Amino acid sequence: MRRGAIRYKVVQIFLPLLLLAVAFVACYSAANWLLFSDGGLAPLDQDLANLWLPLALGLILVATLIAPRLRVLDLNQKRNLPTRILLLYQVVAAAVLIVPACFAQHYVATASGTLTEVTSASAIPLAPRTQYYAADSVCIESGKPLIQQRNELAGKYNEYLVFNRYVLVPVCATSGQPAWIGLKYRLSIDNRITTPEKEAKYREFLNDSQEKFQAFDPAHIQYLESLGRNSDRRSYEKALQQKVGIAKNPSPIILIPHEESFEARNGKALSHMFWSFGITAGVFLLLLLFPYLNEEKVAWAQRPRSERTVDRASFWSAIDNLAHIGGFAAGIVSGVLIFWFAREEKLQPSSKRRQPSDRCKARQRAH
Repeated sequence: MRRGAIRYKVVQIFLPLLLLAVAFVACYSAANWLLFSDGGLAPLDQDLANLWLPLALGLILVATLIAPRLRVLDLNQKRNLPTRILLLYQVVAAAVLIVPACFAQHYVATASGTLTEVTSASAIPLAPRTQYYAADSVCIESGKPLIQQRNELAGKYNEYLVFNRYVLVPVCATSGQPAWIGLKYRLSIDNRITTPEKEAKYREFLNDSQEKFQAFDPAHIQYLESLGRNSDRRSYEKALQQKVGIAKNPSPIILIPHEESFEARNGKALSHMFWSFGITAGVFLLLLLFPYLNEEKVAWAQRPRSERTVDRASFWSAIDNLAHIGGFAAGIVSGVLIFWFAREEKLQPSSKRRQPSDRCKARQRAH
C-alpha cells in the first residue's frame, strides 16, 4: 500500500505540478517577450512584468490547480497543524513555478535586446532606439552630476534598511536630445541596529559611493544599456527634475554602463532557472513522501467530476491560504532581491584616484 501511495502522489500531485511549471514558464516568457517588453504590443513596467505579475499568476495557479490535489494528504490533526503544514506545501509548490519564471524573465529581457554600434556615445540620440549600444568613444561631463537619494525598508518584517544613491552624468556634446549615464550605488543594512549606528552606516555609504563615482572610468565600458520602465528609472527621472527643462521630456535617454562583455550580459540567469527548478521541485517531492493518504479523500477525488460536491469551506480556505502565501512570498522575494543586489556590483572601479571632470575613452576595434 505504501508503494501504491507513493505512486499516487507522484502521478496525481508531483507530475501535474512539474507540467504546470514548465507550461507556465514557457507561456509567460513568450507572452512577456511578445506583449509586455519594451518592444512588445503592450509594454509594461519591467518590475511588474518580470517579477510581480509572474508572482501573482503563480500563486493563483497553485491555489486553483495544485492546492485541491493536496487535500488527499492525511496531515496531523492536532491543533491547527494541518493548516500550517498545508500552507508549507503550497508555498513550496508556488516556488516551483515562480522562482524559475523570474529567472527566465531576466534571461528573456537581456537575450532579446538588439545591439547598435555607434562611433561615439554622443550619437546615440540620433541612432535607432535599441536596448544596447556599443560606442567607440564615450565622453561624460562628470563635473555636472545629478543625484537622487532613496532609502527604503525591505523584508517581510522590515528587517532591512536599504540605501540607494542614483547619479546621472550627462554625455558630452549630444546631438539633439541629451543622453545621460546612470550610476547606482546600493547598500543594505540591518534595520534593528541603533539609530547612531544607522547614521554611521549611512555616512560611510555616502563616502564610499562618492569615492566609487570619482574613480569611475568610462574607458572600461564595454556596452551601454538603455534603461526601460522600472523603479530605477523613476528615481533617475526625479534626479532629472532638478534641472530646468529636463522634466518636460517624456522619455529621457538613460544609459546604464556595463564593464563585462556583451556576450556575458545574460549572466547565469539560464542556469539559475534550471537549478532553482530542480531544487524547489526536489524539496516538494521530498515533502510529498512523508504524509500518508486519506483514503476517503482519495476515493472522493477519483469520482467523476459531475459526482463531486462543491466544498465551499475548502474554497474559501484556499483563498485565505493564497493571501498568506502572497504575503510570505513577497517577503521572501524582498530578501532574495536584497541578497542578489548585495552580491553583485555592476561596476568595479579599477582605481581610487580622482579623475578630471571631463573624461573620454577611445576603444580600437579589431576588424
